[in-house]
Amino acid sequence: MNFAPPDNYDWTPPGPASPRRTEPFAVVALILGLLTCFPVAIPFAAAALVRIRRSGDAGRAMAIAGLVMSLVFPLAGAGAVYGGIRLYESFATPEGHVAFDAAEVGDCVDGLDNADHYVPLVWCEAPHQGEFLGLVSAPDDEKADEACSALLERTTADENLSFLSFATDGGRAPCYMVNGVSGGRLVGSGASARPVRPEEEVLEGTLVHAAELLVGTCANEVLDGDKFVRFVACDKPHEGKLLATFALPKSPWPGKQEVARLAVQGCEDRTRDRAEGTLWTRYPSDADWVYDQRVACYDT
Repeated sequence: MNFAPPDNYDWTPPGPASPRRTEPFAVVALILGLLTCFPVAIPFAAAALVRIRRSGDAGRAMAIAGLVMSLVFPLAGAGAVYGGIRLYESFATPEGHVAFDAAEVGDCVDGLDNADHYVPLVWCEAPHQGEFLGLVSAPDDEKADEACSALLERTTADENLSFLSFATDGGRAPCYMVNGVSGGRLVGSGASARPVRPEEEVLEGTLVHAAELLVGTCANEVLDGDKFVRFVACDKPHEGKLLATFALPKSPWPGKQEVARLAVQGCEDRTRDRAEGTLWTRYPSDADWVYDQRVACYDT
């Protein structure tokens, strides 16, 4: 049996529910988060979450996403920049060297008289040009000298020792302890550092840069092709005797052939056939050229 609805019965089905309004601040926070404008995105995201909680509007997920991205993207960018800098430094810093303003207190170095940016690290018990005392805060070079002098006095009471300071950079200047009387070398470190006497300029058996021995001294490991040789007394078996040293003019890397030509020509001019054996020339490589242009001439 079928029953028809009364004539006055309203049987119209309900319409679809109207969509919730999206909170505008949430949209702005998401866009700013994508653009890594975190100083502005964070307040917009926080305001959007508060307004959504009160009104029930849509957009909570967008506000949270904008907040997260505004925090994560800058951190990721900073990490990428820091990693890139560290990677660059690992390739740019020559092996066994340190930037003259980035050494650690107590590090002993050579090459201060020809420092471009990097200086070679050496063993403190072997003769060396300087020891890093530290960085001092100073607005100008005059104040840097005063601060370095005070730092030296706290390190040693030896009046024969002095300091070398480099130009301030960003209000900070590196200080090195050096042999200030003769411009010679040091041996030891800290309070035990002292000027090197001529007779102990090089300890026998010590590895030394091929161009840093005294002219007339002898060495082994000369023919190994490395820039370091091992000092030995001339009355003992040795591979070579140092006849002369000099430095090529600073310039962009001229190429290996040109450096070799200038080095050989310079050694021949300076030794004037004094070599009793074969004249061996040690010259800088392209990796060393930026901070070292020294040439050594050995009689082998």
